[in-house]
Amino acid sequence: MKHFKSLIIAAILGFAAHASAQTYTPWVLGGNSLSPTTPPTTAVFGTTTDNPIEIRTYNLMRMYIDGGNGKTSGFIGVNTNTPRQMLHVKGGNILISRTADISNKALGSTNGSILFGDETSQTYPYGSWGIEYVNDSTQGHGLNFWKTWDQNGGGLNNVVFLCEEKDYKGYVGIGTNHPKQKLHVIDGNILISRSTTTSTAPGSACGSMMFGNVVGDGHPLSKWAIGYCCDDDGNGGLNFWRPYNSQTGVLNYAIYIDDKNGYVGINTKCPTSRLSVDGTIRAKEVIVTLDGWCDYVFHPDYKLTGLYELEAYVKNNHHLPGVPTESEVLENGARLGEMNAILLEKVEELTLYVIELQKQIDELKRQNEERE
Repeated sequence: MKHFKSLIIAAILGFAAHASAQTYTPWVLGGNSLSPTTPPTTAVFGTTTDNPIEIRTYNLMRMYIDGGNGKTSGFIGVNTNTPRQMLHVKGGNILISRTADISNKALGSTNGSILFGDETSQTYPYGSWGIEYVNDSTQGHGLNFWKTWDQNGGGLNNVVFLCEEKDYKGYVGIGTNHPKQKLHVIDGNILISRSTTTSTAPGSACGSMMFGNVVGDGHPLSKWAIGYCCDDDGNGGLNFWRPYNSQTGVLNYAIYIDDKNGYVGINTKCPTSRLSVDGTIRAKEVIVTLDGWCDYVFHPDYKLTGLYELEAYVKNNHHLPGVPTESEVLENGARLGEMNAILLEKVEELTLYVIELQKQIDELKRQNEERE
C-alpha cells in the first residue's frame, strides 16, 4: 500500500512539472532561439506572439516594448506603457556623453551625436545631420549642429553652434564655433523675405529686423525696424520705419531707399532725386556744387536788357526773364543751386542798372551846375 501511494504521488508531481513546463518557459541566459536548433543559430530576447515586453525592477515597469501589428508596434517606452513614438521617454532625460578617455570617440562624432537622415548604408552610416556637444579649445564649447559625411557631399561643421563659453554664453554662431555676438554669421548672408502669399509677419509686409529697448505684450514690435516693402506693381525698396505704439504712433518711410534707382526718400516712398525730403531740413551750412557762376553779367559783352523792355516783359509775363514761373515751381520745386544763381544774376543786373542810373544822375547834376 505504501508503495502504491508513493507511485501516485510521484505521478502527480510529474504531471504538475510537465504542465508547468508546458505553460511557462523560462528565459535562457545564453540566448533563446526561434528554431529548435541546439545551439541556436539566432539568439533572441523576446516573444513569438503579439504580446508586449515589460522590463521591471522592484516590480516596477521601467521599459515597455509594444507588441501587436498596429502603428505603434515596436514602439519603445521608458517609464510609460503607452509609447507615442519609436522611443518615448516619460519623466526623464536622455544623456549622451563620452568616457574619460578622449580617444574613445563615437563614430563620426567627438562626444556622441543624435543623428538624423533618410536612408543609410554601411558606407554612409551617419545619416545626414547630427547634433553633438563639444568641449575643447579647437572645436569650441557648446552644442554643435553639423552636416555628416553622406552621399550628397562632404561634412559641414558648425552649421549652427550654441556657445557656452563664459563671456559668450548663449551666443549663436552660424559657420563658426566662436561667436562674438548674440548672432554671429561667418561667410554668409542673412535673408528676410516672404512667401508668394501675403506675409504673416506682424506689422511688416515682408518681415523686418526690429530694434528696441524693453518690449512687452503691449509693444511687441520694439521701437525701430528695417524691412523690405513692395506694392502690387512690383515697386519696392528698403524701409526704415517706426512700429506703432500708443505713445508715438507709427512712422513709415522715415528713410526709404528705392529699388529702381537707389534714390533716398525721407518721409516719402516716392523719391524723385538722389535725396527727396517731405518736410523741413535744418542745417548750419549747405554747400551746393554748380557748373558755373554769374560773373558773366559783368563782362563787357553782356547785353543788359533795357528798363523799358524789362517793364514790358514783366507786364506780359508776370515774372522776371530767366526766373521760373509760379506754376513751374509748384509743380517741380525750386532747385537751390540754380535758384541762387538766378537771384545773384538779377542782383548783379540791378547793380549795373544802379550804376547806369547814378551816371545819369551825375550827368544831370553837371548840366544843372553849368546852367547856373
